Amino acid sequence: MSEIKKFDLTKYGEDKEVRLENLSIINSRIDSSHYKRIIFIKCTFENVVFEGHYEDGEGSVIFIECKAKQCVFYGNLGKTYVELRDNIFKNCMIENIIMEWRGEQSTIKENGFFECTFKNMKLDRDIEFISQTICGGTIEDIYFLSSNMVENQFLNLQMNNTQIMAYFTDNIMASVIFKNVTLEWEIDENYDDGNLFYQCDTFGLICCRHEN
Repeated sequence: MSEIKKFDLTKYGEDKEVRLENLSIINSRIDSSHYKRIIFIKCTFENVVFEGHYEDGEGSVIFIECKAKQCVFYGNLGKTYVELRDNIFKNCMIENIIMEWRGEQSTIKENGFFECTFKNMKLDRDIEFISQTICGGTIEDIYFLSSNMVENQFLNLQMNNTQIMAYFTDNIMASVIFKNVTLEWEIDENYDDGNLFYQCDTFGLICCRHEN
């Protein structure tokens, strides 16, 4: 494996904010702990480790139209605003992520995650999670609170020891193996939630639909 070197963010911003656009970054470590706001637009990452965030637990992290391959993401995001839109993640590890209650509603929308691992995450936060494709890989040891979890596709993956509480509608779950998973959502009693489970192993799944 190639040596991982610290990526110098200082040339891309000042006053606690950095903005990187149309860059290709490989074999690097990006530590954002000294910046309150960090923005990546149309960047390409390979074998990059992203760690930390702003030291007081607030600020924002934004990825738009980026591509990440064999990268690692971790850190305590606290009340950080997170926005991920139109990105592609392949063979990435997203782990040990904490998001606290309060703070601005975060948005994760129209991203593709392929053969990625999500592990040991506590997302106790108001998060819009809309139109993702998550194909392959594993989701394990996750607590996820979402105001809107809509029109997502979960395909050919395994989900273990996970609790999801969300407004959960129009999602497709195909060839998913569930082990010790609780899915809980609230919806109007006259509304068809539109969720589809196809060729899933649901022996380890508990669904709790609360009608109001």
